Amino acid sequence: SLPVGLNQSAYTTIPANGDLVNVVMTSTLSCISGSPATSNTVAMVVNPILPVSVLITPDQNNICQGTLVTFTASAVNGGTASYQWHVNGVSVGSNQPVYSYFPANGDVVDVIMTSDLFCVTGSPASSNSIAMVVNQVMPVSVAIFPDQNNVCAGTSVTFTANPVNAGIPIFQWYINGILSGFNQSTFTYIPSHGDQVTLTMNSSLTCATGNPATSNIVSMAVNPIAGEAGAISGNTSVCAGSQNALYSIAPVANSSLYIWNLPFGANIVSGNNTESIVVNFDSDASSGVISVVGSNSCGNGTQSPEFPVTVNAVPESPQVTIQWPLLQSSAVNGNQWYYQDSLIPGANAQTYQALEPGWYWSAVTVLGCVSDTSNHVYVDASDPNKIEPGILVYPVPNDGHFTISIIVLSPETFDVSIFNALGEKLYEQRDILVTSKFKKEIDLRPKPNGVYSVVINGLDYQVVKKILIIKK
Repeated sequence: SLPVGLNQSAYTTIPANGDLVNVVMTSTLSCISGSPATSNTVAMVVNPILPVSVLITPDQNNICQGTLVTFTASAVNGGTASYQWHVNGVSVGSNQPVYSYFPANGDVVDVIMTSDLFCVTGSPASSNSIAMVVNQVMPVSVAIFPDQNNVCAGTSVTFTANPVNAGIPIFQWYINGILSGFNQSTFTYIPSHGDQVTLTMNSSLTCATGNPATSNIVSMAVNPIAGEAGAISGNTSVCAGSQNALYSIAPVANSSLYIWNLPFGANIVSGNNTESIVVNFDSDASSGVISVVGSNSCGNGTQSPEFPVTVNAVPESPQVTIQWPLLQSSAVNGNQWYYQDSLIPGANAQTYQALEPGWYWSAVTVLGCVSDTSNHVYVDASDPNKIEPGILVYPVPNDGHFTISIIVLSPETFDVSIFNALGEKLYEQRDILVTSKFKKEIDLRPKPNGVYSVVINGLDYQVVKKILIIKK
């Protein structure tokens, strides 16, 4: 041991761990024993000085709003330490080495740790500060829009996506739930009626809600094209001037109207734009083809096969001459002879021998087309040169086109009037001078069916003839 200190009853030193301290005292008294006396030895226990510190770490940072974050304090020389947490300088939490909460963007978190050890420095210790990065939550959505709807079959439609909070999105298009299209914000295809088009979108944003997002559903309305028109039915051969010829076609799929094409001089009088039409042919109508096509709001379908129609000319009225009792027509073929308004069965030759007195005439039929009647010839049974006086109106019945014939033995003047059943005058010709024979064709068409009166006034008498108009 080394002597230290001064000759004093107290000694101060900064010991080292393990130092042994004692003192030797020499008494000044007389008559003593045991002097100098040696004290007990004190073994010094010297603890090292411990620096205190604390470090905090979050389990995550740069997070989404609403995320729970746990902070952990790592103490140095803390012993059974006590902790005081702070958020933005405000005391929070309990006396625990961990602290959890839902941070806001920019929050600053730290902790103060107090050690319970002896011989420490830096206690209480302040931790590092953690600045929190909290990203706002972004709701993700997407809507799709077609460039057109209610379209015609075969029309290409383009859909465009309108994303919200997409970042760099990934798109997936669906038709009727079946994966279609590419990873693009537009999608083009040719839809069918009733197709259901949707889109899903994955946003690349970190704090996205509702991700992946599903778009609205677009239901496609697709209108069909008119179908193919079939064969036309009707007469393939008609007469010039013929009326009420019927032509028709089976209904064409998806057609709302029908467009007919007719030869020159053929006119639709009823049923236009339908599958069945009634046609009148002008007197100068030409042969040609009839066709029809179904149509709707999307345009025309496929045209029907062409339907050829031959328009036959109406033959000229024949001229009848008499070499008593033989009658001869100017027409070589197609004659039909009539007697007193009645057809003579089997009388079809160019000549006909009159067997009874009366009025005779002929009409010619060529390819089903009948001419107007010839001149009317009166045959007398005994004297070919005899003139039989009288007034005739023929034919009866008729379609409104008829002839008035007057034969007199000496010149007379007549007035002719025609009245309907209501007594309304429809026609009048006055002061007709007839020296021997008179013939007048009257055309009342298109007067309605019914009974009409033909009144012929002579000088001192009146003749009334009834006619019946019947339209075919």
